[in-house]
Amino acid sequence: MVGNSIPAFPLEGKFPANRSPNSNTHLLMICLIPAKRGLLLPQRLDEVIPLVLKALTYDETRGYVSVGSHIRDAACYVCWAFARAYETEVLRPHVRDIAGALVVVTVFDREINCRRAASAAFQEHVGRQGTFPHGIDILTTADYFTVSVRSHAYLNIR
Repeated sequence: MVGNSIPAFPLEGKFPANRSPNSNTHLLMICLIPAKRGLLLPQRLDEVIPLVLKALTYDETRGYVSVGSHIRDAACYVCWAFARAYETEVLRPHVRDIAGALVVVTVFDREINCRRAASAAFQEHVGRQGTFPHGIDILTTADYFTVSVRSHAYLNIR
């Protein structure tokens, strides 16, 4: 299922005109959720992690509104699932990329649910994997409740 879904999500460039990037991206994140049970082979992580990292920053302007929070939220859930599904050695090559992307979402995302989801995923990685750089220090400063208030997330977390 994942192998068939990945080509629908171009890492670079534009989406085909007949496909909505919004629905394709969300669908891919939903397809990756079975990773929680280890159904995504570790060999596929090199292919999948860049897509998840791109989804963590997904935002699309439509008129006067912006859509994409459901995709960023789903990508945070996928990161959380990776922490539960894979051994430390399997994720080690991707630790810096995942940690950095989750911190950016935790601190700067405008949606409270995305900031909380990223904080929870970061906490799961620190607790289970123990390989995130400065994990405990970041967690004590940018915990689940602190990032709930936008002004705290934007101004007080340093």
